Amino acid sequence: MSAGRPAVARQVPHHGTEAHRRHPRTKPEQRLPGRPRSEQASRAIIAATLEMLAEGVSLDSLSMEAVATRAGVGKATLYRRWSNKAALISDALVSLYEPPVPVLRGSVREELTTAVDDLRRWTRDSIAGRLLTHFTSGPCCSPELRAQYFQSVIEPKKAVFREILRRRIVNGDVHPSIDIEATLWIVFGSVLFGYALSEGAGEEQFSSDNIVDLILPGISSASPPQ
Repeated sequence: MSAGRPAVARQVPHHGTEAHRRHPRTKPEQRLPGRPRSEQASRAIIAATLEMLAEGVSLDSLSMEAVATRAGVGKATLYRRWSNKAALISDALVSLYEPPVPVLRGSVREELTTAVDDLRRWTRDSIAGRLLTHFTSGPCCSPELRAQYFQSVIEPKKAVFREILRRRIVNGDVHPSIDIEATLWIVFGSVLFGYALSEGAGEEQFSSDNIVDLILPGISSASPPQ
């Protein structure tokens, strides 16, 4: 250093400077936990459970190990989510819930016939419908699982018919003194239990028109119930 020349202090960058605050160093993007993978495994387990039951595996024969194999997951993955078979089946039934879908409107007869057609098609073609025998006539079904099936699966279907009858009462097409719940069970007994007990053989024995023609005279405002 030359004599008489003042020393120049070195400028040390400080992380609190204005420049640093304007241009902070960006951190590498952090990976999120494996949530998507976890949800995918849960969906696969639920799907495997429903598929096996719909294919005819009984509630008693269904095993956690077989479900894990079908879903392509380890048993530990399955048991971390569901500690027993009843809990797994209960959640599988909850996943079947579908909000009620109103049918196209026309005359009361046309509307009810369309709704019965939809119910018959659902019973025959959907996984939820094909599970009916497990939770109605199966000796291995617990009261809790039977109640869960009716709450998650059957009740939304009944809600469609209930809405039709209530609206038609307001419109004057259906007599206000009818027992709506009894009427619903006449329809559902004809379709669901008739199909389940006959294992589909009764499908050709009666039509949706037959069912509606049987109940309509008893609920019509033109011929009030006695």
